[in-house]
Amino acid sequence: MIEILDPIGYVDRSTGFFKALAPRPGTLDGQTLGILCNGKPNADNLLRAVERHLRNGYRIADVIWMNKYEQGMLTIGAPDWMLDRMSQAGFVIHASGD
Repeated sequence: MIEILDPIGYVDRSTGFFKALAPRPGTLDGQTLGILCNGKPNADNLLRAVERHLRNGYRIADVIWMNKYEQGMLTIGAPDWMLDRMSQAGFVIHASGD
């Protein structure tokens, strides 16, 4: 099971309580990076640039790269098997582009 964490804090309108920011790892060194691309035009270019930037700045142990478009998943959200694979990463980046 993977838990999706929103990196932006906000007030939950149903309860009125502030929802805290997602926890951050102490370091990215030694972490596995998960990249989940939604397959929109240029999303893969953006994410590959982010991957290069992170590899240049940190000792990333491994990268799990998943592209919904290449898997024929043109739906909202990622299927459970894809999320399960991403749960093996220490942190995940997801982005879209156009």
